[in-house]
Amino acid sequence: MGSTVLLGNSPAATPRVKLWGARRGAVRDVRLFLILVAWALLLVLCWPLALAVLVLFPLVWLIALPFRLVAVVIQAGFALVRAVLFLPARILSLGRER
Repeated sequence: MGSTVLLGNSPAATPRVKLWGARRGAVRDVRLFLILVAWALLLVLCWPLALAVLVLFPLVWLIALPFRLVAVVIQAGFALVRAVLFLPARILSLGRER
């Protein structure tokens, strides 16, 4: 969902460049690296706890999954209510040029 910049004079003929679309992947990679380094440090300092984290993480993820699905459904419901509430304004602004 990064913002895009149009290059050149003709928007249809020129490619779009994403300003911060690729950055999300880099942030995700750094986060994964930090998690792996923290787990390796925990493995060196207290290996039983590190192994317990390794075994229990998938179980915690499975327990949390229904709550994440409920959150997605509630977010979709709020988006629907927002779309219905803003529909008259969108219809009235169709005649105006943006």
